[in-house]
Amino acid sequence: FFFFKQKTAYEILTGDWSSDVCSSDLTPAIPPGFPGHAFRIQAIHPFNKQTIRQFRTHYPKANLTARNFPLTVPALAARLRIDQGGHLRIFAATLADGTRALIVTTPPLTPPPSPRKHKS
Repeated sequence: FFFFKQKTAYEILTGDWSSDVCSSDLTPAIPPGFPGHAFRIQAIHPFNKQTIRQFRTHYPKANLTARNFPLTVPALAARLRIDQGGHLRIFAATLADGTRALIVTTPPLTPPPSPRKHKS
């Protein structure tokens, strides 16, 4: 899962993507009342020439989001030669160590509803 809860995209380092580093920050279930969005990570790609050349083959259509990234969403879509839409969301981000990454995720997971407080 990909949570923007304890760390922002700007604070995540390249090494943070390993399962043993992230496992303490992530849970198998979304806690009730979680205020953010959660996405299931499918793949993480470095933003480089090789990735750009092959990206459309693997992801012809996706919803793009850019955070702390030098390209706007329309410019990124043109550079990757992909169409906007579909069921995937791709986050383009510059990580804390300066590495640029494309994080491919599936649709947001739905958190359970917050417990309702009963009026006395």
